[in-house]
Amino acid sequence: MATKQSVWSPQYLLTTIGIFSVVVLTAFESLAVTTIMPAVSAELSGSTLYGLVFAMTYATGVIGMVAAGSWSDRRGPRGPLFAALSVFAVGLLLAGAANSMTLLVMARAIQGVGSGAISVVIYVLLARIYPKQLLPKIFAAFSVAWAVPSVVGPFIAGVIADHLHWRWVFLGVLILLPIALLLMLPGIRANAAQMGPGNAGAPWGKRLLWAFAAALATLVLGLAAQFSGLIAVALVVVGLGGVVLSVRPLLPAGTLRAQRGLPSVILMRGMLAAAFFSAEVYLVLALVKRYGLSPTAAGLALTVGGISWTVASVTQSRLTEQVSHQRAVQGGSISLCFSLVLVVISVLFGAPAPVLIVAWIFAGAGMGFGLARLSTMGLSQASKSNQGAISSAMSMIDSIGAAAALAVVGVVFGTLSAQPGEAAVAGIWPVIGTLAISAAIAVVGVFISYRTGPDKSLMTE
Repeated sequence: MATKQSVWSPQYLLTTIGIFSVVVLTAFESLAVTTIMPAVSAELSGSTLYGLVFAMTYATGVIGMVAAGSWSDRRGPRGPLFAALSVFAVGLLLAGAANSMTLLVMARAIQGVGSGAISVVIYVLLARIYPKQLLPKIFAAFSVAWAVPSVVGPFIAGVIADHLHWRWVFLGVLILLPIALLLMLPGIRANAAQMGPGNAGAPWGKRLLWAFAAALATLVLGLAAQFSGLIAVALVVVGLGGVVLSVRPLLPAGTLRAQRGLPSVILMRGMLAAAFFSAEVYLVLALVKRYGLSPTAAGLALTVGGISWTVASVTQSRLTEQVSHQRAVQGGSISLCFSLVLVVISVLFGAPAPVLIVAWIFAGAGMGFGLARLSTMGLSQASKSNQGAISSAMSMIDSIGAAAALAVVGVVFGTLSAQPGEAAVAGIWPVIGTLAISAAIAVVGVFISYRTGPDKSLMTE
């Protein structure tokens, strides 16, 4: 009977819909802000703080992730769930009411804490409520939950900003958030026995201090893009050093050394996020600079990649018996690596633009296949006593990996752009340089993917 269960079965239906709704709302808010920020900046006269609106959310998200993970392990996930949604709601309310860019940045900082905590608590709830064999399927549903807002979210946000007001992008999510929570409550009550403390003695004080340090280092990385020259390089070096020092105590032992088993599972997530999201930005730039495509046409590549991500994630959920978790991760990392190497070669030798768009299909597919199984592997190797810690590690390394890679390639792009040379050459080599770094990260990721197999000394029942 267990093999025929579905995340849409009666006992999971409302919980699945509720969690799905929360993911959709947080995804929509995250993506919509990019669309409305020009209007927000113009009204609040805050162009100097434009980048900080985004960087602050990523930075404070680390604090929310670590706090929610420790709290979930010590007291169970119910309290952290209500707290995370409440903090996120307060951030939405303040953002919707902000009358200056400074207040908006503060609101976004609060939102970051809430959204970071939400991502971790949801992982813990999945581990507590759903059997392990259903995890790949629920993560496939999450891919759909992100794909839908990525396709229609910017358009909806634009319509709201044009015909109502940009404030209603924040306030609209705030209104819908309690509905998603109400849908989740029956499942939480039905699994009350699984909602208790996992490890009442789990450490939290030092972890929070390290989380604040990691948040500060992440913020420094995010701000590096606002500068150029030696200042940008210095910020990246300081930020990377701070990240390495501060996240080490927050990750499973051996993660930064790619130790076999769970540590490599965690690290692999960061490698995938770093390679994909750093390449995504400059792929569009390559299509515009090298091939003269309009931003709309260049954005087609991102849409195609998002669709292939979703399709691959759904596909992997149906192949759990045919393809092992590690094989799926290996296949995903190889697909992403192939895509990025092909993109670099294509841009270098001037292959037709459709080649890049087709190549990006493999990047999205690699992420869809790999991330879902990595999430499953991480939660499957967690016990009730450390589900929060492992969930926070997975969420945190996704965010920090992407932020670190974007900071590095941003500095490389700025440095190469400042070099003298003919306009055509000077215009394309910075793009090639950044894409090559993303491809190199993906190559390293392929090797790490072969170390994600189970380490029996770390496995728990």
